[in-house]
Amino acid sequence: MGNVNQDSASGTGGSDQIVRGAGVSINGQRSASTDALLDGGENVDLYTTKVGQSIPLDAVSEFSVTSNNFSAEYGRASGGVINVVTKSGSNTLHGSAYEFNRVSALTSNDYDSNASGIPKGKYTRNQFGFSLGGPAIKNKLFYFSNMEWTRVRSAANTILVVPDPAFIAASAPDTQAYFAQFQFRPGLSILRQYTAGEAGAAVNHLHPERSSAAYLAYAGTDDDPTTNPLFDRVAFPDPG
Repeated sequence: MGNVNQDSASGTGGSDQIVRGAGVSINGQRSASTDALLDGGENVDLYTTKVGQSIPLDAVSEFSVTSNNFSAEYGRASGGVINVVTKSGSNTLHGSAYEFNRVSALTSNDYDSNASGIPKGKYTRNQFGFSLGGPAIKNKLFYFSNMEWTRVRSAANTILVVPDPAFIAASAPDTQAYFAQFQFRPGLSILRQYTAGEAGAAVNHLHPERSSAAYLAYAGTDDDPTTNPLFDRVAFPDPG
């Protein structure tokens, strides 16, 4: 439809901001101005104006989008109305069973992990369900049911830069006491160590007016402190 646009960015101004609306902008209105109906009844979370109750795809018989000239019976909406009609039972027994599967074996590694020589993370997603409809009393009473489940198991690679234990040991007592509360995570691997010499060179390159002596002083009192490690680039699997 020419007057309908995706509006998934509505309300995503910050990580703590609630995403509002149905995700579809009709007639130039906000996504929150789109009303959603389920079998003719309003299906909207009035706080976020998002769809209130999602239903499995196999339970949908038909849907319609009314974008103009809708009567007052719909109310509320100034943009458009989306009405979903669910399936019903009949005199004939009918149903379905299905599963959608995604596994990491059929995907490629992400850029950072590939560049760092880290194996790709594990990901398995199973979306499965069934539907069943038929007569309870022939020609009088019918039933229809649709159940669906989603199971996700994943472990993504997380890459961070953390202070090296040698750097912490050479720090002030209060700093050591603070970091003593934390431990390396199980499965963590060190990809690279950044030395004081690299830090000093970076400081001199980015801020020539500043001396790197203050940065090197934190690295220790060895004959060549520039070789002492300051930070470690680490990686670990993290449920995602």
